[in-house]
Amino acid sequence: MLRRAIDNVRRVQDVLNKPLILENVTYPFDIPRAGMRQAEFFTRLVEATGCGVLLDVTNLFINATNHRFDPLAFLHDMPLGHIVQVHLAGGFTHRGVAIDSHSRPVEAGSWELLDTLAALTPIKGSILEHDANYPDMTVLIEQIARARRALATPACRVLAS
Repeated sequence: MLRRAIDNVRRVQDVLNKPLILENVTYPFDIPRAGMRQAEFFTRLVEATGCGVLLDVTNLFINATNHRFDPLAFLHDMPLGHIVQVHLAGGFTHRGVAIDSHSRPVEAGSWELLDTLAALTPIKGSILEHDANYPDMTVLIEQIARARRALATPACRVLAS
């Protein structure tokens, strides 16, 4: 699968003459007999193709919650220098399963991961995703302000100068 992904990314990048930016996604189950973790897959894909990473912090939080792994270890295993953008969203839990619905305010766990990530590497940009059940505008503005505070860390300010 990695070889196929590398070939496909290279082919598309050659046609576009631009690097792709690939996102970590949520997944409902672990792939049976998988030879590597998602972070290793991303690292090897980035090394082979030079593509960028769109790190969805909420997807990481959801996966870590549902599949019971350490999200900080995941962050440390990712090719952080290739992160182009970060996404945040809110979700809910249904029957014990965390779901990234883009329909609630961002959870505390996602904010904590954003803070950790911002301390580890410069973040070029962030998007707050909210697609349904829109809250009062003040809630959205507060979340944007919260994201801006995270991106105001010394590592992120390097990009601004």
